[in-house]
Amino acid sequence: APAPVILGDQNLILAGTVAPTGTLGVWFLRAVARHPEAVALVDPPNRNRFMYGAPRRLTYAEADRSVSAIAKRLRQLGLPVDAVVGIQLPNTVEYALAILGVLRAGMIAAPLPALWRHADLGPALARLGAKALIASGVVGGADLCTGAMRSAADVFSIRHVCGFGPNLPDGLVSLDGPGSENLGPAT
Repeated sequence: APAPVILGDQNLILAGTVAPTGTLGVWFLRAVARHPEAVALVDPPNRNRFMYGAPRRLTYAEADRSVSAIAKRLRQLGLPVDAVVGIQLPNTVEYALAILGVLRAGMIAAPLPALWRHADLGPALARLGAKALIASGVVGGADLCTGAMRSAADVFSIRHVCGFGPNLPDGLVSLDGPGSENLGPAT
């Protein structure tokens, strides 16, 4: 069986014949162009035990559509290029899509630990000068979106809080609504 392709031709890079060049976003687009139907993102098999929904598998083409929808939504919010966007998500498909969507929108992705709560999150967002925050609904019993809204209220620079998942709090911008194809099919 052929070796899996992960954001580029790993065999050439590992052999040292080609230096890795470009950004993560560029590598992702190269993989989309070369292998649109190959599996790109896979949720952990126990996703439904700590988060809403069944585990998912997205092809590069499916992931690319979702990344574009997330980037478009962020730009529609009026966030400037080079805006810092905090991302507080567990290791799921949405995490990768959020990072790639922020990068595609021309913004700066700032991953934050999913375990952080208000006491850690607010000061970190303030130090970053974040303009937006992306979170998820209930994860392992903790409502990250409600916590994100609470932390954002204390940080003057935050203008938008976005999220994934069902039953999001009022005022939170959904990133898995119309136009994002609900982040691809469940498997």
